[in-house]
Amino acid sequence: MADGMKPLGVAVVILVGLGGSAASAAERAAPPTFSEEERAVFFDDAFAALEGERPDYSAPAAEQPTAIAPAPATAGAWGDWIAADVVETEIKRQAAAIAEATRSEPAFRAGGWRQTRDAAALLGLMFRVAAEHDEPVRWQAVAPRWSVSFAGAAAEIDSGAPFQRAEALRDALAELVRGARPEPPVTSNGSPAGRGVLMRRMELATGERLPETLVDRRSWRRGAADARHEAQLLAVLAEALLAEGLEDADDESYAAYARQLREAASSLATAAEGEDRAAAATALEACQRSCAACHDDYRG
Repeated sequence: MADGMKPLGVAVVILVGLGGSAASAAERAAPPTFSEEERAVFFDDAFAALEGERPDYSAPAAEQPTAIAPAPATAGAWGDWIAADVVETEIKRQAAAIAEATRSEPAFRAGGWRQTRDAAALLGLMFRVAAEHDEPVRWQAVAPRWSVSFAGAAAEIDSGAPFQRAEALRDALAELVRGARPEPPVTSNGSPAGRGVLMRRMELATGERLPETLVDRRSWRRGAADARHEAQLLAVLAEALLAEGLEDADDESYAAYARQLREAASSLATAAEGEDRAAAATALEACQRSCAACHDDYRG
C-alpha cells in the first residue's frame, strides 16, 4: 500500500463516527402543545363519533344511467336488419370520415364541418344500435354513453363549434377504435340523427355504392360484401326514419314507404350474402322505387 493512504476500513469508521456526531448534535422541534379550549374542538376517538356504516371504497362505483334519444318502436329488432360486424365496420368508416374532414382547420372550415356533423350524427345512431343489438357488438358496454355524446357533438358542430372541439371528438374516437376506453368528449345531449342526415347516407347507398357493385359480374364478385354492408345499413336507416320526433314519422303513408324500403334493403342484403346478383339488382330497383315514390309525395 502506498505511503500516506489509510486502509478503507479506517475511512468508513471515521465517516460513520462523523455522521453519528452530526445526528446527535441536530436539534429536534418540540412537540406542539394545546390549551384545553383548543383541545375541545377535537374528538378523542373520531371513529366513535361517526354514524352509519363506513363506505366500501373497494367496491366499483355504480355507473350512472345515461338516457339515449328516442328510437323507433321496433328498435329491439336491430339484429333483424343489421349484423354486428356491419355495425362495427360502419363505426370505423365514420371514424375515418371524421379524421379526413378534420385533417386541418382550413379543411374543416371549408366544408369538413358538414361531413363531421353528419358522421357524428350517424355515429350516434350506430352506437345506439350497438347498445341495443341482440348480438355481442364491440363497444356495446360503452355504446350508450357514446351514442349520447355523438348526438350532442353533431348538434354542437351544427351550431358552429370550433375546430378544437371536432379535434377532441376525432382523437377520442380514434382511441376508442384502437381499443382504449377514453371518456366521451361531449356530454351534452342531442337529438337523433335528423332526416336530412339519414337521407344523405341513404342516397349515397342507393345512388352510388350499391349500383357500383352491380355494374357487371366482375364488380359483383368484388363488391358483394360491400353490397351486403350497404343494404343492411340502408335497412337500419329506413327504420331510423321512424324515430319519435322526426318529421312525418307519425304519418302512416310515410311510415309505409319507410317499411317498404327497409324490406327491400333486407332482401338485397340476403341476395348479397348468397352472391345472387340478379336478385340483388331486383331488390335495388325496389329500394329506388320506394325512395322515388316517397320523394314525389313528400318533397313535392
